Amino acid sequence: DMSGYAPQSSVGAFLYSTPTSLGSLTVGVDGIAKGTIAIPTSVPPGNHTLQFTGWTPTREPVVLSAGITVKPQVKRVQERVTFAASSRLLNKQGRASITRVIAESAALVQPTRTVVTYPGSGVPAQVRLAQSRAKTVAAALRSNGLVGPIAVARAPARERTSGDSQAVAVAVTGGN
Repeated sequence: DMSGYAPQSSVGAFLYSTPTSLGSLTVGVDGIAKGTIAIPTSVPPGNHTLQFTGWTPTREPVVLSAGITVKPQVKRVQERVTFAASSRLLNKQGRASITRVIAESAALVQPTRTVVTYPGSGVPAQVRLAQSRAKTVAAALRSNGLVGPIAVARAPARERTSGDSQAVAVAVTGGN
């Protein structure tokens, strides 16, 4: 809420580096401007100035400016890569999943983190198989051109399944 404006007037909202109108806020009979403005997704990350302009009840200009920082949007690419029962090798469906991850990750300006998780419950042999599958996926991602660090990790307890799960999960996080 911003006060001190002429009742029932409007307050213009602007964003500067490149001048951009963000619309206006309506001032109530009490002289308080209320509302919500949205920063367009086309605004590049970095430092900008947010400015509100209006009039006092005596027609004096009121300009309120504040520095803001627009942070890059974080996007996430997620995919499950499945394997044939008891196999450590990528099958046709698994290779297609790797291809989708690579293609969707290309839209991220800067992939910052890739995590391949495997189910970590069950008998030790099943856990070793799941871990081996996750390492196979990480190697395939790297060999197909995914940049940035790739971590292989056991899934958090709340996401673990019992038995011989035939899939590992891939999550690539980055900006756009």
